[in-house]
Amino acid sequence: MMGFGGGGAVTWIKVVVAVLVIVEYGGSGAWGQNSQQGWLNIDCGAEVDYKDGGTGINWVSDAPYITNGKVGTITGYSSFPEAKTLRYFDQPQGKNCYKLPVISNGVYMLRATFFYAAYDNAPNPPTFQLAIDGTVYDTFTADATIGQWREVFFVAQSNVTFFCLVRDPTFNSVPFISAITLKPYTGKYLGFNAYFADKRLIRTVQRVNFGGNNLIRYPDDPFDRYWFGQGTNTSYLQTATPLKVLNTTLPIVNTEKNAFYVPWPVLQDGLQLPAPGNMTLLANGGTEGDSDVYSLAEICLHFAELDETANITSRGFDITVPRPGGPQVFYENAFNYTDNFTPIPMPFTANTWYFWDLIDFGPSSAITFSPSPNAVRGPIINGMELFAITEPADLTLTTSGNALALEAIKVDMKLTAWTGDPCVPVPHNWVNCTLNTKTQQLEVTVVDLSGYNLSGTISPSFAKLDGLISLSLANNALTGPLPDLSTITTLKSLRLENNALTGPLPNWLTSLKSLTKLSVQNNNFSGEIPSGLLAANYLQFTYQPGNPDLIGGTSKPSSSKSSSKVGIIVGAIVGGLVGLGALVALVVCCCMCISRANARKTAKSQGVSLSEIAGAKAFSFAQIAAFTNNFKRKIGSGGFGPVYYGRLPGGQEVAVKVADSSSHQGAAEFHNEVELMSRVHHRNLVPFVGYCQEGANQILVYEFIDLGSLQDNLFGTSSRNAEAFNWNRRLNIAVNAAQGLEYLHTGCVPGIIHRDVKSSNILLTSKPEVAKVADFGLSKLTSDENATHVSTLVKGTAGYLDPEYFQTNFLTFKSDIYSFGVVLLELMTGQPPINTSPSSRSAGSLVEWVRQNLSAGDIDKILDPTVKASKPNMDGLWKVAEVAMICAEPKGVHRPTMSEVVQELRAALALEVGSTEDNPSEVSSNDVSAIFSGSMPTGR
Repeated sequence: MMGFGGGGAVTWIKVVVAVLVIVEYGGSGAWGQNSQQGWLNIDCGAEVDYKDGGTGINWVSDAPYITNGKVGTITGYSSFPEAKTLRYFDQPQGKNCYKLPVISNGVYMLRATFFYAAYDNAPNPPTFQLAIDGTVYDTFTADATIGQWREVFFVAQSNVTFFCLVRDPTFNSVPFISAITLKPYTGKYLGFNAYFADKRLIRTVQRVNFGGNNLIRYPDDPFDRYWFGQGTNTSYLQTATPLKVLNTTLPIVNTEKNAFYVPWPVLQDGLQLPAPGNMTLLANGGTEGDSDVYSLAEICLHFAELDETANITSRGFDITVPRPGGPQVFYENAFNYTDNFTPIPMPFTANTWYFWDLIDFGPSSAITFSPSPNAVRGPIINGMELFAITEPADLTLTTSGNALALEAIKVDMKLTAWTGDPCVPVPHNWVNCTLNTKTQQLEVTVVDLSGYNLSGTISPSFAKLDGLISLSLANNALTGPLPDLSTITTLKSLRLENNALTGPLPNWLTSLKSLTKLSVQNNNFSGEIPSGLLAANYLQFTYQPGNPDLIGGTSKPSSSKSSSKVGIIVGAIVGGLVGLGALVALVVCCCMCISRANARKTAKSQGVSLSEIAGAKAFSFAQIAAFTNNFKRKIGSGGFGPVYYGRLPGGQEVAVKVADSSSHQGAAEFHNEVELMSRVHHRNLVPFVGYCQEGANQILVYEFIDLGSLQDNLFGTSSRNAEAFNWNRRLNIAVNAAQGLEYLHTGCVPGIIHRDVKSSNILLTSKPEVAKVADFGLSKLTSDENATHVSTLVKGTAGYLDPEYFQTNFLTFKSDIYSFGVVLLELMTGQPPINTSPSSRSAGSLVEWVRQNLSAGDIDKILDPTVKASKPNMDGLWKVAEVAMICAEPKGVHRPTMSEVVQELRAALALEVGSTEDNPSEVSSNDVSAIFSGSMPTGR
């Protein structure tokens, strides 16, 4: 099946997974259009704009497009002036983004270029991720011996695109970049538009000039694509007999019907088999270490007959393309086509085969060329382009209002080093974001700038964050009066303590009906305290010490005093209670089954409809059975029941939790769980997909998380690379889990107590920087927005159970804090919370064992060998130990809030990152022998 150019247009027919287009070339036409109109070529680190004398390309400094980073220099790439400087990012930001001008809905090609040359003398080359707006599309590892590039085609979502270098916590590397090229895409590739309509990005894997020796680029390619030469020793082609190079200086016929615009220098070179024989094209080109499999790919093969003695019958061959249903065969004859197949005399002509929707294209994929029976010459090939098609992009961005407000705040508060969308692909360290299910956009719900050394006045643009729940500007050097924040009607917590703020406490504070915590102590406020602040019994209002000129009332101390640190020796005195609580918890777990059985009898009589729950997809039992293949693959079990693997018709992988007979809930309780999950959305919480309640069947469907639980990776059968599971990775997991729990506590109205925080309920994803909290089957909503606890029968897991909860039956947010402290100790020690083996180094209660060792000042004794081997920053490590122990205090009043835990863990992570990145602001490397055009850089 093939389509032919005719009547000045190119037509084509799609054949399931392959499309063939035969097109013709002529003289000048498009090749005379060497304009750089619309191009933006950025030399990262360059001080001035300039014109490349060799190519004629105009380069500009990156200063207008980035507000942070440091400049490094290298030598050894004389043909590439843009390689002389680079910009690197050694600060703790999770991402560093270039702000690039585009036209909304326009299609662009972006190429990032990297000349590493070991400029930093680091023991290992850096690894980091590349993202367009909120979509991470590639993971990049530098090579000190060659130049490298990454090219992607995308559709702009607004008039600004953020191109971001995203830290990969697994490798703890310093991102860098040498150059960025941004060009409007002018429709050179058939089939791309269908992918763009499906919200996909298209990544260039490689472009090859068979028979060529050097890099072909602008001006030889008017669109400045990079074509890398491959001679007779190419690893892309396998043959039984030697290949031969064919070249010509004659023009290639182009009637301007070709949609690919392959440049003449590519078509004027080729590799052929002089005599009939088979030729095999390898998908990965034999690139060292390349084992990538592209779930969806497109390949373009370019042919031109270059033998002047050839005729219409001398070189014909079949092209066999792999596909899931079996190979598909096409016939190719590169000799002189016109629209009606009538041979025409020289000069030469060319044609292109274009195959799209190639499934699982990888190292084992091969395209074979087999000569036809009458052929007297073997196959020929001149050029090849391979593209990988990403999964549909996540185009969820921050609301424009929030994004603009954050940009103004960053300017006002001198935070311009934090670049890009505030929420994606990873949020700023001091921001939490929540998906608005109505608008399907992200809203900023938490801003925590405590201890960021801020000075000056508070930005009035905070008032534009109309979905903000928590704002903390504590522990800075801020001055001046409070701006009007009365528009933030959702605000629950406002922390301003330990600054130098002045002026009155404004009356608008009393209009914030959601406000439950206001801390203004240790400032210089003056005047009358609004009576509404003193009279509100729901408000935890702290204004002393400090503020000597405030009038009215007396000090209203916090109802829950906590410190970010605790004396470990003091903890040892009261720690014995914890050990007792852990032992009693074992008994509790045994009793839970009896309690559940009694509750089940009552629940069966209740009938609750789930049909009105918004955002939760209802599945029938038949559908569940179908996409789990009749519950064939069991992947775990929990308090709710067994968990099975499934795949929805659209391809989404899911985990299916089925209530077993011993833990079956009543309809009302099940309704509560479904309603809860349908409204909770956070990047660090496992997404809820849907449910089934049909007859006696109660089933919950969640997104499948691919790397298992933290418990599996610490103690179970999941194989893990010790280096990859180092302290940096563990600390990132801790921060992620804490952020998820913080959202449950403060980001939901009313707040949600998880009730069963443990390492098996923290799931690890394929992205090292993202972990998710799971299993809300035991979660408990507080009865109203102002409640601090709920009275409930004790439920939980031995070793993690809050001893105060066990004694009083009062479940509080601090119960989750205790359990999370135990998880932190698991991460540090690699030991379970209760170890019944007498030979174990942590026999008995983990909390008690750690407390005894830390009270003696011996942190080294408790550390997992993998943690020791990763050489952690000791200040950060002690900070985590202190956080864990204060979380595990026997009494809840002595434990911190989850927001305070998040703040301390982020500080520990910043210490860990900073300890390995003490690089000078100017660095250089000399005498790089490898040159960009002489190697075969990859475009993956």
